[in-house]
Amino acid sequence: MAALVDSARPRQSIFISYRRDDSRSAAGRLYDWMQIAFGREYVFRDVASIGAGKWRDKIDAALACSAVCLPVIGPRWLDATNGARLFEADDLVRHEIRVALGLPDLTVIPTLVEAAFVPAARALPDDLRVLLEWNVFTVRDEFWEDDVGRLRDAVAGATRLVVRPDFDTLLRQSSEAEARVRELERERHAQAGQIESLLATVRDLVSRVAVADDPRDSQAALAALAQGNTLAAEAEFERVFSFHVSAAERANRNAAEAARNIANLALFRDLTKAVEFYRRATRLDPDNPENWRLLGDACVMVGDTPGARDAYERAHASATGAAEEREVMVAEASLGDMDRVGGDLAAALDRYYRVVAVANRRVLVSPDDPHAQRDLSVSHNKVGDVLVAQGDGRAALAAYRTGLGIREALAARDPANTEWQRDLSVSHDRVGNMLVAQGDGPGALAAYRTGLGIREALTARDPANTEWQRDLSVSHERIGDVLVAQGDGRGALAAYRTGLEIREALVARDSANTQWQRDLSASHDRVGDVLVAQGDRPGALGLPLETC
Repeated sequence: MAALVDSARPRQSIFISYRRDDSRSAAGRLYDWMQIAFGREYVFRDVASIGAGKWRDKIDAALACSAVCLPVIGPRWLDATNGARLFEADDLVRHEIRVALGLPDLTVIPTLVEAAFVPAARALPDDLRVLLEWNVFTVRDEFWEDDVGRLRDAVAGATRLVVRPDFDTLLRQSSEAEARVRELERERHAQAGQIESLLATVRDLVSRVAVADDPRDSQAALAALAQGNTLAAEAEFERVFSFHVSAAERANRNAAEAARNIANLALFRDLTKAVEFYRRATRLDPDNPENWRLLGDACVMVGDTPGARDAYERAHASATGAAEEREVMVAEASLGDMDRVGGDLAAALDRYYRVVAVANRRVLVSPDDPHAQRDLSVSHNKVGDVLVAQGDGRAALAAYRTGLGIREALAARDPANTEWQRDLSVSHDRVGNMLVAQGDGPGALAAYRTGLGIREALTARDPANTEWQRDLSVSHERIGDVLVAQGDGRGALAAYRTGLEIREALVARDSANTQWQRDLSASHDRVGDVLVAQGDRPGALGLPLETC
């Protein structure tokens, strides 16, 4: 448990209330940033069991000397299980909020995380409904830097605490480091699970800045990572690894976590080292399914198919034994991917259907959890991919449309969530591809144009995002293909030339990117083909030879 603040001191402290099975990760991140902003001694969060018969007194004492209470509300805060708990007299979260609401001169800042909605007043006990009279803050992953900055200002105003002078620099460096991580998905084709784990490594660096007595090494590592230099961050976690690996066996999990962080960072530059340290993590903590799953993903990246399958099977067994349903689902999906790549489509489809069943159960338990919803949409898409490979276009289209419906609901829920918007554009592409295969040109064109509209909005929001720019060029290309099939050469040429301009700009930005060079050559080919069909052979032959 965090140290209690001195009740004799003026009320300046910050109390963070959260439900562990709802928003533990987000609450932990906010806890770290509040500590960085204002100092460890001013922030309270229950991070361990307080003990029977003691927790009320300790919670009350902490709140009594707090100027601010941050109730952190995630998507499961008011689900079927946790909503009922708020009506129980001995529920910890209920008690924290009731006491906070009853204290004079205490500012309450309800904080929504992980795309949660503002709770409905009718779903709360009568004595908690006043919570909704306070201004609600939303902290979104995709706008973390701005949202945490606004929250910091609100807390500073209520507490009169002085903000650490380099706070904005650290917050910006953290955001830049996370942006570097997301680039890895495109550059190295990293799996979503690897990206999530690497983001956790960045956040672990932030946590070390927040709690270390001498955070200079962690700060330097974070600054270096923000600039794309992973070596300093690796060195920091190697120091942690060396310390824990030489300690007693009870420290194995800490050493395993450090090994995983080293491996996560090594994905940027040294896949062999990444595999080595993931293996060390599995030896140190063999019951952790995440370690095995990440080892499997890294083995895929280095082409070690037997090693990947073995790691995924161990991840599945560990997750099943620990009843970690989401890890079971992810491991099953990874094994399905191995079956599909290996040509065993029947086995892959069987696994994907099991994944859909697990994902459906998770949605039924937590219908407002957007992450469970997104997992379900991904599962339907995987089913659709196998059905396409088996030649069952009708069933594949149905699966893709089910995934599309889920993503439409997510995107409507939070239009500012760029990840969900991109997911939606991809689903429209999948549906469009199936309609093309079935000869439904008008339907395909409508699907592609809907996806195009989403991508135009995304690139307008962030023109520097090269992944979104490439997506946009693909949309123009697919629309051009349909227009060619419909005999609309003029419209197709306009679409192809728009895609060509985007790809020329990408190559001008990074001429060493072979994927973009290949895309550019394909665009020139398409433009040339249309010009030939229109009888403009000089125009077709006038394209630069080196790109044809």
